[in-house]
Amino acid sequence: MVHPVLYIFWEDACATEHEIRKRAEKAHPHGGVFTLCADKNEADTRKAVQTVKAQIQRNEAGLNLKRLHTYVVVQAHRASPDAIETDNLTRLRGWLAGDFAVPDMNLCVLLYESLEPYEGEDMEYNTRMEQTRAFLSALPGLSASFARTFLLSDRNERDTVHPSHWPLIYETLTRLPSVHTTDSRLYESLEAKTIGEGTLLYLTAGIELDATDIPAALSDIISPSIPFHEITDRMMSVAANPIGITKLRGLTLAEAERALFGSRAEMFYTGNFATYKSAGAVPDVPPDNRLIKAWRVCTVIKKIAEAYAGRYQRHYRQAMETARRSNDKPVFHVRSKNAEPPPCALSLIRWDGLPEEVYRFTEGGPCVLRIVGGFNINDLRFMNNNISITPLADN
Repeated sequence: MVHPVLYIFWEDACATEHEIRKRAEKAHPHGGVFTLCADKNEADTRKAVQTVKAQIQRNEAGLNLKRLHTYVVVQAHRASPDAIETDNLTRLRGWLAGDFAVPDMNLCVLLYESLEPYEGEDMEYNTRMEQTRAFLSALPGLSASFARTFLLSDRNERDTVHPSHWPLIYETLTRLPSVHTTDSRLYESLEAKTIGEGTLLYLTAGIELDATDIPAALSDIISPSIPFHEITDRMMSVAANPIGITKLRGLTLAEAERALFGSRAEMFYTGNFATYKSAGAVPDVPPDNRLIKAWRVCTVIKKIAEAYAGRYQRHYRQAMETARRSNDKPVFHVRSKNAEPPPCALSLIRWDGLPEEVYRFTEGGPCVLRIVGGFNINDLRFMNNNISITPLADN
């Protein structure tokens, strides 16, 4: 890390500060990461700024102090857009810029979509979603004051929401500053795309386990047969281009897959399900050249997913038959025994056509930071859904 990094936790996001401190010390053992809590009380905030500036200027990590990378962290369901208004940000930026170059200020919005209360808070889920929507509706106005805006959610790319994803949000926040040490072109791509579309576009990022090192114990086993419907359900969540059904009619299924997913569906399948590697590869059935007659895009996507599920089942049966005949053990390449994808904290609904960069780290265990940029706020599913929660009856 060349320059110091400052996390500013806005109002009720201060509860996250401890988590970031703990992970920052592990990810950046030589120091250079600082935190402070901004408050509605101007005098208290200014005092906190003076304290952290003194810490930075001691420069115990021997950093270049000409630039300060700043991340303002807010929880969407608790942050008030009025509190993070331009005057407050200008004042905060001015206090910091008095001793450093104009800070590179970024906004990180944390979205907690899980039904479980965050950190034991007593806010009802519907209230949390309503307040999150209200904040995101005001986000375009706030984003103009920042170099870039990240949206980090506990909803992963398989559309699964769970409290166990919250630590991954904190880990992602800790890793974001490392991007500034690389020759990144992601932000240039995002700026060009923003100008081209004439609307504000956003970034998202996620941490996942690095699957490049497959445990030896898993490299020579047959993955247990995964039910057809489970493969279909997981493939259904693969990101898709926003193409209408009228543009898909008249295409074959293979052509529709390329139009919707490019190579993404294939990558998702080979990355998350066993791939047959035994001698004498299993021939795939000829492609279905019949023209699509479906009336809904989701029906086409389901047919694509079912084709992959059928492919897996054929490979599994062939592997078992090969093993029976040769009294040998077929080789499958699997990520885990049940082929579950690694956990991640991505909030993006779709990828295709968006600039994307991947960063790999080795400190503290293998992981990957993937940043994707160029999506509109309306791509967030819960912004467009009517959410109604019925509590489960006691058993």
